[in-house]
Amino acid sequence: MRMPKSSVPVLIGGASLALALTACSASGQESSPADAGAPSESSTSHTSAEAGSTDASAPATAPPQDLQSIGEHPSGQNPDSVVVLNSVTASDGTMTVQFSLQNNAEEDDIQVADMFGDGAQDATSEVDQGVEGSSVDGVFVTTGEQKRYLVGRGENGICACSSNLSDKFIEPGETMSFSAVFAAPPQDVQQVDVHIPTAGVFTDIPVQR
Repeated sequence: MRMPKSSVPVLIGGASLALALTACSASGQESSPADAGAPSESSTSHTSAEAGSTDASAPATAPPQDLQSIGEHPSGQNPDSVVVLNSVTASDGTMTVQFSLQNNAEEDDIQVADMFGDGAQDATSEVDQGVEGSSVDGVFVTTGEQKRYLVGRGENGICACSSNLSDKFIEPGETMSFSAVFAAPPQDVQQVDVHIPTAGVFTDIPVQR
């Protein structure tokens, strides 16, 4: 396997915004933010930007030299590439998943675009749809209790994740990193499964707190 010659982090939005947590049960009924950490079985948790915000944002990805590898899977879309899970961290009610795509091809670039997207148009305007449509909002997290955590969103529908990736290309030998922010699971949840499009499931991943 060729070692990457450089790594390029993809930043998320602009300044960081406070995130308000809501939880949706399987029937779609919302509960209060206080209930977000412990929703019912087989339910889905959402993280949304605080009321009045126009954009969902998250901390920038870690500097390339700080990236770790806690698991890697081949990409089903690009045979000469590897998806590396770098970290799963929880703090102040949110959980951040960071992962990277490493291009091991000899000649061909990889266009990121929507390869990690969920295929849905969640943004509320045509301009925002172009940004959100090429994002990593297809990443989600599950727990042993079959609780699914979806990426957070602002009131404009843009995810709290790396987005606007339509013009991002990874050259041969290079690596690009991405992030997505979710509601944090309860304190007693020590491991989660991370689902990344084209790479499958990373199981029993420790949550760093």
